[in-house]
Amino acid sequence: MLILALPYAVLAFGTAAAPFGGALTRSGDYSYGLYLYAFPIQQALVAAGVPGGALGNFALAALLAGGCAILSWHLIERPALRAKPAATSGRRAGAALEAARAG
Repeated sequence: MLILALPYAVLAFGTAAAPFGGALTRSGDYSYGLYLYAFPIQQALVAAGVPGGALGNFALAALLAGGCAILSWHLIERPALRAKPAATSGRRAGAALEAARAG
């Protein structure tokens, strides 16, 4: 029964509206920065021999990765997204590709 209910539960959870109405992402989207920085920071803490065990490593890595993610969003990601040109339609993109191939 669980094998039938689990995919439904995952899809229902994934497509549901955010419970806090976007309050968590109002100041920025830090998820990619957390993904990008968490593992290297955790490994650096282990290599440096930081005491505290697994829980201490998690707590310190979460704080450091969170700080790096915030800086990354405000200094790199958001400015890069603002500099990105507006989305083009498939027809215009196709014409630009054909012009690039011809010229």
